[in-house]
Amino acid sequence: MNNGANETNNQTIPGVKVAMPDAKPVDASTNDAGAAVSNAKPANSQPVITATNKPQAVAAATTMVPTATPTVKVVAPSASAQAQPKPTVAATPSVTPSVASTSAPVVAENGKKKKEKKPKNKLARFFFFIILLLIGAIGGLWYYHQQQIAIMNYKCTPVSTSGETKELDLDSTIVKDLYGKVATTIREDLGSVELNDQLKLYLAYRQIATSDLYESNCNKFSATSMEPFKCEVTASFVPKAFKADVLQVELKKLFGEDTNISNQNVQLGNTCIGGFQYIPERNEYVQGQCESTGATFYRVEKELIGATSTESTIVLTERVKYYGSDALDLPEKLVSGTYKYTFRLDMNYNYIYISKELSS
Repeated sequence: MNNGANETNNQTIPGVKVAMPDAKPVDASTNDAGAAVSNAKPANSQPVITATNKPQAVAAATTMVPTATPTVKVVAPSASAQAQPKPTVAATPSVTPSVASTSAPVVAENGKKKKEKKPKNKLARFFFFIILLLIGAIGGLWYYHQQQIAIMNYKCTPVSTSGETKELDLDSTIVKDLYGKVATTIREDLGSVELNDQLKLYLAYRQIATSDLYESNCNKFSATSMEPFKCEVTASFVPKAFKADVLQVELKKLFGEDTNISNQNVQLGNTCIGGFQYIPERNEYVQGQCESTGATFYRVEKELIGATSTESTIVLTERVKYYGSDALDLPEKLVSGTYKYTFRLDMNYNYIYISKELSS
């Protein structure tokens, strides 16, 4: 039995050195060191052989990932093998080279794949921002337009905006306001009945609020340029004055932003109607005093008989009748008949005075 066992144990296997039971242990560090295998052959098992594979050289550009895989398998020896001395087996870890692929994904320290940031399209974002601004601006303008229409409808009621001609109430605020700005007396008609620059300045002066007038003096007032007016401060007379800019504002409000009338004396003809002299050095209008307004033998009857609205235009209709005296005939410029005053709503929501016409 022993001889047979010895014959079996003396068999050589390439790459494996078998240590005999009665032999000394083999040093695994020698040049021909392989994996030492026990010569004991269990009854129901094959000898466990561990081969030693030397790792091949890998290029410097590759990454070596060593993986230690123990290949020693412990087998319970049989009863006969237990009696024999146990050989020493040196376990050599198997190293499997692993070459890192250049296309492998980048892995973070926590094992999660890093997401590559995509370049942002700045130009697209810029145009998107501009489009948003345009949409906001258009929306704002539309809202402002609607608000202005609502304000206009509120303030100008019952003015028609449908394109149809609508009769207005003669007692309505808008009709009374417009007619009060342009209606004139017989003395004013005698001074200037034509709607020229002189009459426009005078009508604008009539719109100046009392709060814009203040007490002043007669410095640089010229009596010869504005007869029959003169300026002398006395106990009974202290001239009033107002700034030239105030008159220009009232001119544009009554006749429109395009009105361009230079500052000049406010006086209708050579009458005592008006009486404010423009003094450029002071940029002021200073009041003059007329000693006698004189009497007139003419009279007039005026009546507002109609008011209509068509879109942004308002027309006031006035019936006028002038009367003379037995001694004096009516001047040719005083013509009785029906007059139409036309007003138009401008971009500043002011009804500006457009014209005065004799219709019949």
